[in-house]
Amino acid sequence: MPPKTLTLHEAAESLGVHYMTVYRYVRLGMLPANKTKGAWAVSAADLERFSATPKPKRGRAPWKDRFRSRLLAGDEAGAWGVIEAALASGLAPRDVYLKVISGAMRDIGEAWHRDEIGIAAEHRATAITQRLVGRLSQTMARRGPCRGSVVLAGPEGERHDLPLAIISDLLRSEGYDVTNLGCDLPPESIAEVVDENPGAVLGLSVSGPQGRKKLRVAVTTVRKGRPEVRIMVGGIAADAQLAKSVAADVYVEDVDAALEYLASA
Repeated sequence: MPPKTLTLHEAAESLGVHYMTVYRYVRLGMLPANKTKGAWAVSAADLERFSATPKPKRGRAPWKDRFRSRLLAGDEAGAWGVIEAALASGLAPRDVYLKVISGAMRDIGEAWHRDEIGIAAEHRATAITQRLVGRLSQTMARRGPCRGSVVLAGPEGERHDLPLAIISDLLRSEGYDVTNLGCDLPPESIAEVVDENPGAVLGLSVSGPQGRKKLRVAVTTVRKGRPEVRIMVGGIAADAQLAKSVAADVYVEDVDAALEYLASA
């Protein structure tokens, strides 16, 4: 009966490949593995599944699953390797953000809600992803004339920075000048930055109940000084009814809706 876990050398011998090939499989998220006492260990069941799975064609690899696997293993270098490999395969940066990064984090959030992983694993995955998005963002600015200015923020009580970082990078890649203030901003601070950026569209993101509660105050405070400012609202805790109830101009379901609104604003 095969052992429950194997070292990478044992896995390589079982697959009939070099040790470094198996190491690459692990670091790219192709073969699930966890570190035990400083060494990578592969379960016999995962190795059997990997052996039986047909290898995808170039550009069609399950990047989201690989990225999620590296995040849950706490393997930051491996997670970055998945992003680099996905880009090298021809996957568009936009799809890396929306399908790989956002998709993996959505899966991890749902796994936490189902009690399949602990809060520490979820927080670690989020922290790693935030750092990787910071690295990736350096490649997202587009040359050419500015298409407009956008201020992004999460109202007081909002705890999720990552959605703002992702939408910020995607808007920059489309030629917009974006000021991302992050989350949990007092309404007066948001209003101050809006005053400093006349003509900018304000985007407010809410991903939880606390952000929803403070959204109206943020909109009202901003409009006291600049009643003409255009405000769009988005995030997983937002909807069209919420946007209307706080007197925002529009609810944007995703980045495409945001871009459509910005083009007409």
